[in-house]
Amino acid sequence: DDNHLNPSGQTGFLLDKPHIAVNPNTGYVFVTYLAYSTAIGGTATATVRFSASTNGGVSFAVPRALSFTGTIGGPQLAANSSNNNLNLVWADYDCNCLRVSSSVNSGASWNTPVNLTPSVGRLVGPMLPQEPHLANGIRVFTLPMIRYNAYANVLGVVWHQREDNGTTNPVPTDTYYSYFNGSAWLNPVAVSAVAGVDEFMPALDSDELGYVQITFYSTQGSVGNARYRDWRAYRLPSGDIVRVNVILESMFSDPTQYTIRSSFIGDYQDVTSIRGTGQSEIVPAWVGIDGSFNPPHGNIYLTNVLY
Repeated sequence: DDNHLNPSGQTGFLLDKPHIAVNPNTGYVFVTYLAYSTAIGGTATATVRFSASTNGGVSFAVPRALSFTGTIGGPQLAANSSNNNLNLVWADYDCNCLRVSSSVNSGASWNTPVNLTPSVGRLVGPMLPQEPHLANGIRVFTLPMIRYNAYANVLGVVWHQREDNGTTNPVPTDTYYSYFNGSAWLNPVAVSAVAGVDEFMPALDSDELGYVQITFYSTQGSVGNARYRDWRAYRLPSGDIVRVNVILESMFSDPTQYTIRSSFIGDYQDVTSIRGTGQSEIVPAWVGIDGSFNPPHGNIYLTNVLY
């Protein structure tokens, strides 16, 4: 049975960026999303909506608007199984920062957000005329991804941002990782920061050793910084390098061939770590442009990586 989280009275809203988290200790299911008061193309600021289920998703409370303000992008949830806290991260394009708030009562109330502000560069959002595209035309709003690393007992977050604050059209992007100790963001590190190369849309998970698995798109090795491939980074929870970054696919994707909608390849990719099989393994999923079709179109690709 479907559970519809959009109650009557919100039929005029555009709903976007849903995200779900589950507390394995309680079985509670949490959902967040953005609600815009106008259709696509409107300029209204979105509000973050939140709902919870205390019966494993059989039914949900009526969604309510959280009191966070600003031009908000990509809220995501993570449930901390060590203390049952719930954590919410989002991009705030007005303050050029990521914000995280926590709840100790399953979302009934939320603490004052803590900010993570880039020391250089800026988030990618609707602030300047060249935003939010890359040199190859792909749309790349900064939308953070948060995961709870149960083996290291830390919250991790990944995102991409511009290399600097310049107004060159457009400034390349780098990918970053940071971890949260409950009161502050620590040690933001560049996962990949090759000068003049676009690295974007990182995804995050952790393995049974507590090591961090990050996948991301990169135009490294592409003439003209136009085509992209999927890459993988392997880090300690602190962000320190375990192994050098590696390419996950041989095929370059050329978004200019994607004539259906060349600027859009989705807002995320994803990666998951498979545990308990006797072999360390991750499965990334990403969007690639297949040029063997006429016209070329986007496909979802998956692979398994043993290490």
